[in-house]
Amino acid sequence: MIFRWRRRGSKIGVLLVCRANVCRSPMAEALLAHKLDLAGRAGQIRTDSAGTGAFPGQAVDPRAKKVLEAEGIPLRRKRARPLGPDDFEAHDFILAMDGKVLEHLHAHCPAPLREKLHLVTRWSPELEGSDIPDPYYGNLSGFERVHGLLDGALDAFIEKALLPALPR
Repeated sequence: MIFRWRRRGSKIGVLLVCRANVCRSPMAEALLAHKLDLAGRAGQIRTDSAGTGAFPGQAVDPRAKKVLEAEGIPLRRKRARPLGPDDFEAHDFILAMDGKVLEHLHAHCPAPLREKLHLVTRWSPELEGSDIPDPYYGNLSGFERVHGLLDGALDAFIEKALLPALPR
């Protein structure tokens, strides 16, 4: 079971991962934290984000911030951070934004912890198995599209995986 590594009483940890940690995963982290706050569950879950190829300290793309702020969602992560070896043990769910990121996670994650690794779209019937596209080289509408995809994917994740995992 996914939670056999978690200390009793500790928060469930969710890590959202993309390549650079400047677009998709910071957006997903902020959106998930916002949704959990609205549901009154923020105190039970830790959210974080990282990138498989992140340059430490690189600023999050201002277009990501703009799209989130238009929805009244504060950006939590301001600077990119690379995925570290401790992340695999420290989180209960590690959600990749696309198949390439998921492959990277599988290649670097210790075998006994790989059951924590999933595509963020896994629980959404409309998106299952789909990638969340990287909007970096596009325009603002690409970021808006990513926001919409993440919104549905994260709703499904919360309903089908996260809430059932919380203590009653």
